[in-house]
Amino acid sequence: MSEGWHNGPRRSASPEQLTAREREVLDLLTAGMGPVEIAGKLFISYHTVTQHLAALRAKCGARSTLELAVKSLRGGLP
Repeated sequence: MSEGWHNGPRRSASPEQLTAREREVLDLLTAGMGPVEIAGKLFISYHTVTQHLAALRAKCGARSTLELAVKSLRGGLP
């Protein structure tokens, strides 16, 4: 684990920590979709998408959605 300068310990999620819906949201995010597009594709609200993204950032130790997407594309996430 690495230490964040202001966030404390940063952790990476293991496959069993991500829900199926979080995985779907992450896959669409890394395919280039934004939250509004993801909401439409999955037939869920924009608010629900932002909640999933917040949970993903917390589980994966990402400070931003951009960092989350980069980590996923680089293979740093399950």
